[in-house]
Amino acid sequence: MKNLNMKKKIIVAFVAVIICFIIALVFTILGMRNTASKYTTFYSMRYESTMRARNIRINLQSATKNLLLAMVENDQAGIDSYIAASDENMTEIASELEWFASDFEGDLSLIQGFQTELTVLNDIRTKVIDLLEKNDDASNREAETIMVDEYTPECAKAEDSIKSFTDKQREISTENYEGAMKSQKIQMVIAVALSVLAVLLALTQALKLVKAIIVPVKEMQEAMKNIGEGHLDVTVEYEANDEFGEFADGMRHTLKCLKEIIGDMNYLMLELSKGNFVVRSSMRESYIGDYASMLASIRKLKDNLNSTLNQINETADQVASGSDQVSSGAQALSQGATEQASSVEELAATINEISNHIGDNAQNAKSASTKSENVKEQAGESSMRMQEMLSAMQDISNKSGEIGKIIKTIEDIAFQTNILALNAAVEAARAGTAGKGFAVVADEVRNLAAKSAEASQNTATLIESTLHAVEKGTSIANETAQSLSNVVMGVDDITVTIESISNASEEQADAVKQVTLGIDQISSVVQTNSATAEQSAAASEELAGQSQMLKSLTSRFQIDGAVKNVAVTAPVEQPAPAVSRESSYSSQSSYAPMMDNSKY
Repeated sequence: MKNLNMKKKIIVAFVAVIICFIIALVFTILGMRNTASKYTTFYSMRYESTMRARNIRINLQSATKNLLLAMVENDQAGIDSYIAASDENMTEIASELEWFASDFEGDLSLIQGFQTELTVLNDIRTKVIDLLEKNDDASNREAETIMVDEYTPECAKAEDSIKSFTDKQREISTENYEGAMKSQKIQMVIAVALSVLAVLLALTQALKLVKAIIVPVKEMQEAMKNIGEGHLDVTVEYEANDEFGEFADGMRHTLKCLKEIIGDMNYLMLELSKGNFVVRSSMRESYIGDYASMLASIRKLKDNLNSTLNQINETADQVASGSDQVSSGAQALSQGATEQASSVEELAATINEISNHIGDNAQNAKSASTKSENVKEQAGESSMRMQEMLSAMQDISNKSGEIGKIIKTIEDIAFQTNILALNAAVEAARAGTAGKGFAVVADEVRNLAAKSAEASQNTATLIESTLHAVEKGTSIANETAQSLSNVVMGVDDITVTIESISNASEEQADAVKQVTLGIDQISSVVQTNSATAEQSAAASEELAGQSQMLKSLTSRFQIDGAVKNVAVTAPVEQPAPAVSRESSYSSQSSYAPMMDNSKY
């Protein structure tokens, strides 16, 4: 039965039980019909023939008695009355013999012998009656002599014949009774055996059905409990072609997908934490449905960080290039040393702000990683609590309702059987002593009906337990929905964090623009003021060091579109030419607006 679905399992179990009970019922009915047939045969043949033979014997004795009374009667009217009574007795005997000749299906040899003797007896009786009708002493004495010598011996023979017939019928009736009792006992034993077999089969089918439901449900429940506690190394071993087998296959598939997705996310986050921003997912085909948004979020995070680091790298290259230009023009900018120092100060402040923003980006990336981990935990908690569980529970509830209908039918059959048993008991009571055996059979049938009703009630109790299990499964499904809601909230938090990183990146871009503007102003000052050569050289060295530091920091990350580090050569320091106080003041004045505009 393992390869059958739940509907077929339930149908097979109850059909087997119903067939057994039908077989027991049919056998009981056939036994009852056989017993009734034997009772009918006993009444219509043995009992009827015995009673008619008894009537023949009684009428024969009455006819003899009336003849004897006529012999002792002196009044002619009395004699005629007794003779008429004797004739009536003989007429009754003839009527009974006609029944034997037409309706009796047994052995007629004894009856035929009795008829022969009765013919002889009638001849003798006729002689006696003729003598009695003369009503004289000689005739009466002759009649007495005939009665004693001829009539009485022949009458005794006739009575012996009819008594032999009665004894034979009694013997046959006794044999039939013993055979009926033996057949009844055999039928009772077989009926009890079939009933016990039906009960055992019902219990076996019930246990199999309960096992087919409880075993997979317990295994699924334990697996879901472990999944809810964050343990994904769960093995679901149940396999079958029923609804629970499909449920187990779905759970195994979902567990496999969750393990692949969580393992891949761990791999991606670990590589990102190591600075590998060119890492690719190795399980992209597993991110389907709602899981695809998780992979998209991780990609967006990686791309934003990658873009930010690229911009920082480009900025460092631009700073290094500017420092080279400042160093090469240091001799020409000797007059603008003071202004160049101020400009370098502003550039340093801007670069510090860029560094702060980079720190913010790193903090935001860490926060995004933490929230992504929370999303992973929420996804583990949600596990297998999917809509298929609600559908499977609904199917079980519907099929339990169908089982209830079948049980109602069994109860109706048991009720009707009980009514039939009661009717049979009433008929047996009417039959009196002859119906005792029939009453026992009716009582056994009523007991079987009661057991059938009890079995159906027990089955109804099992169905109610199954419905409670369904309600529990529904509650778990609702918890799964809540877990999925928490996952969505976690994803929203990741999105907010990524937006923060994006805003920080925009601010870094503005800072880079300010750096570029400052470098342009420095270049203009260098061209117009040679007095700033020494300050420009110092600033170029500082810028070169900072750019190398930035390049060193960004070189820790593997990013797309990375630019090779450019070595920054410090300018050769040369003596600055003499600068007049007026030109120096003029240079400082012309550089001051650049310092104000370069503030970040």
